[in-house]
Amino acid sequence: MGKRRLILIGNGMAGVRTIEEIVKHAGDAYQIAVIGREPHPNYNRMLLSSVLQGDASLKDITLNSRTWYEEHGIALYTGETAVKIDTDRRTVSTDKNREIAYDKLIIATGSSPFILPVPGADKEGVYGFRTIEDCRAFIDAAGRYRKAAVIGGGILGLEAAKGLVNLGIVNGYMETNVPDVYAVGECAEHNGVVYGLIKPLYEQGQVLARHICGLECEPYRGAVQSATLKIAGIDLFSAGKIKDDDTTTAIRLIDESAGIYKKAVFQADQMAGVILYGDTKNKQKLLESIVKQRDITVVKKTFFQSGGESTVSSMLLDETICQCHAVSKGAIIEAVKLHDLKTAEDVKRCTKASGSCGGCRPLIEELLIHAAEHEYEKPAGAQAMCSCTSLTEDEVVEQIQMRQLSSVQDVISQLGWKTGSGCSVCAPAIHYYLRMIRPGVTAAEPLLHEDGGCTIVPQTYGGLIKADELRRIADAIEKYGIPHAVLTPGQRLKIPGIGQSVKENLQMPICAVHKHTVGPIKTCACTNLDCVQVIAVELEKETETLIMPARTSIAISACTDDCVYCTVHDIGVLKAGRGWELYAGGRGGQNARAGELFSVAETLKKAGEYIKGFLQYYRETANYLEGVGQWINRAGIIHIREVLFDNDLRGQLLERLEKEQRLLVKETIKGLM
Repeated sequence: MGKRRLILIGNGMAGVRTIEEIVKHAGDAYQIAVIGREPHPNYNRMLLSSVLQGDASLKDITLNSRTWYEEHGIALYTGETAVKIDTDRRTVSTDKNREIAYDKLIIATGSSPFILPVPGADKEGVYGFRTIEDCRAFIDAAGRYRKAAVIGGGILGLEAAKGLVNLGIVNGYMETNVPDVYAVGECAEHNGVVYGLIKPLYEQGQVLARHICGLECEPYRGAVQSATLKIAGIDLFSAGKIKDDDTTTAIRLIDESAGIYKKAVFQADQMAGVILYGDTKNKQKLLESIVKQRDITVVKKTFFQSGGESTVSSMLLDETICQCHAVSKGAIIEAVKLHDLKTAEDVKRCTKASGSCGGCRPLIEELLIHAAEHEYEKPAGAQAMCSCTSLTEDEVVEQIQMRQLSSVQDVISQLGWKTGSGCSVCAPAIHYYLRMIRPGVTAAEPLLHEDGGCTIVPQTYGGLIKADELRRIADAIEKYGIPHAVLTPGQRLKIPGIGQSVKENLQMPICAVHKHTVGPIKTCACTNLDCVQVIAVELEKETETLIMPARTSIAISACTDDCVYCTVHDIGVLKAGRGWELYAGGRGGQNARAGELFSVAETLKKAGEYIKGFLQYYRETANYLEGVGQWINRAGIIHIREVLFDNDLRGQLLERLEKEQRLLVKETIKGLM
């Protein structure tokens, strides 16, 4: 079967970004043609004002050169306009009498500036501001005229194309009502909204690319729009819902002497929008608060905070700096360390941060200064594993792999340990890394001893227990004179101070109580949904033999009261109107915190798949004793999402998890024989 034919009408930012994603996911599947009315390859329209001001040229703002199109086998027709689409014959005709056939068609024609229908609008000297040709016309006119008037106070690109109402044309996968015809960017209306900003347009392109390549993906659900006015001396930022109505409350801060105005809009006590004028230092943190629907009590401190202190210093590693390309603070710091980046241009080439609207460039420059001052070039946690060695944990892991070491003693003797047997810090860590690298390495970790016996927890998967199991437990308690059993917070029975022989009487599997494992999965007892117990039992059976960086808690609830407090566990799954919400990185006890909303799965089975992929990626990339929340802060929630939402990568994680589980089950059976 030959390649399918794909045509893109429109050579702008949203359309070509979609093509980039398609090339990445299925580069060999399509024969691609791009039709562009302008005579240039793809360029950054958001930076046209820089060209007009003389700060940049067309070359500076070009995103994809003609060489890029050639390297990927893309036919580029510039200076050519699509004039007709025949959906019956599946062809596109251009103004140069060219007819091209398609199997899939993407319309990404962008928008046009609205020229007011007033007398004189057709005279010389009246221009729109949308293309590089408009810029050149302005520059030429500036040499002949001394005065100019600007009509329209919107940011470049916000005006919708005339005739949008007639286009109708998209759903969550950017499909129009015509089979195999899609639309993306400013020419597309999604749920009644036309997006004129780059971040939502790129998000649309990612969804469309995955869909058109036959990959599983969540539908596009809309985005929080934000914009920064980039004019020297005028600091202005807005995001989200900024108009008051009967459903909102607002906080305003006005400092006339300093020229500062701030307004935060809340809906049901959760942040919905913000306007900042004169002091936009905290715009990224406030935008994060809108995206994450943070409570008014959490936002107030950031809102009233002046711009005196460093914004980046107080940002978490997983907070987003570049909204257009979803690049976090942690990702930029990592790139700076790995590639010795020195300038904002270096960061843009390496991570794409600031490569679109450019609004985050000042923050990137601040981060570079902050990183240099705080020696971010030295990786966090780069100190030696312990006092027994000068090697870091990463170096120890690398040596285990390179030298194919297979025991704790091998590591200690061959890597020049200062002590003969290690210590309480390094020995367990080495054991963990050996088990991760070589699942066949046998474990010799004893159960927790109490009063000359040992504590055991009979395994009751998903918190479910049968009558005959209860009888056996009761018989064992009576036979061995055990004063009582304890009902644990994990919905299990803990039997203290008994000899090993009692396990034979129980005839039940025993939970590992002293290893770094996935703890017993807590389920909501007041739900009548059998699927909750089914998935809990399945997850427990598939993860009970796995060794983890740190003990990991999971809770699943389908009731409105969330009686197992899903959001304060390492992983929580909560039934919601739109499906099953997955939370990650929560923590109970002292300094409790809610986990971040990681994803929404349509089914509980799909949620289970995400959980298993999440656990395996955590096991493969976390440090020993690094909790889930700490790992998320270091790795970045956006990066983890990108890994797990990629079907191929998630499939590989699940395959490795299943393979390792089989090895560990074999090892356990062998140890019992």
